[in-house]
Amino acid sequence: MDINKVIVIGRVGNDPDDRSTDQARIVAFQVATNYRWKDKDGKWHSKTEWHSICAFGHLARQCMKNFVKGSQVYVEGRIQTDEVENKYSERQRYASIIAQTAKWIASKKKAKETKNQNFDLF
Repeated sequence: MDINKVIVIGRVGNDPDDRSTDQARIVAFQVATNYRWKDKDGKWHSKTEWHSICAFGHLARQCMKNFVKGSQVYVEGRIQTDEVENKYSERQRYASIIAQTAKWIASKKKAKETKNQNFDLF
C-alpha cells in the first residue's frame, strides 16, 4: 500500500489566485510554515518553508471566498511534482500540494489574540 498525504497548518502568503479554465476552476496560493529549534549553545533559530497549494472545483471556490493573505489555514492533500522546461531549456521539478481539504482557522488579528493560548484542532 502507498500513501501520499500531507497536512500543513500555516499562514497564507498571498491572496488566492483564480486560474479558471473551461474545464475546471483552479485556485493557487502559498502557505508559510515555520520551524524553530535551539542549538547546543541555547540560541534559537527559525526557518520558513513555503508550500504551493492548488485547489479545484468547489474547494477552490471556498478558498477564494475565505482565504486572504495572513490567514491561518489547515490544508490536507497530496504532493504532486511537475517537470517543466525553463527559459534556458533546462528541466526543473516543482512540488505542490493538491488540496483535498482546506479550512480557515483564524485571521491574522484573531491569531495574535490567541497566540499564547493552547488549543486542540481536532
